[in-house]
Amino acid sequence: MATILIRPIACVTVKGYAAEITGISPGLTDQLVGTVTTNVGTLNVCWDIHGKCRNQTPDLDLDMKNHQVAEVVDLAEGLSKLTTSD
Repeated sequence: MATILIRPIACVTVKGYAAEITGISPGLTDQLVGTVTTNVGTLNVCWDIHGKCRNQTPDLDLDMKNHQVAEVVDLAEGLSKLTTSD
């Protein structure tokens, strides 16, 4: 399924790096897509619904205490249920 683009949600990683969630990919393991800006540049990344960043160090995991992140996770879970129902 294609990624659904959303208005960027500014958030931070557990290490304090600036991050943005820019899309949702319903039905995939890593449902959240976006970017993280580190001291070496901006990386395109994806996260699962628990905020774990794919193929990166745990420093790039999302800080899940942000209420906007929780709202996006809820939306992603809801969309996944819609795409996997018969």
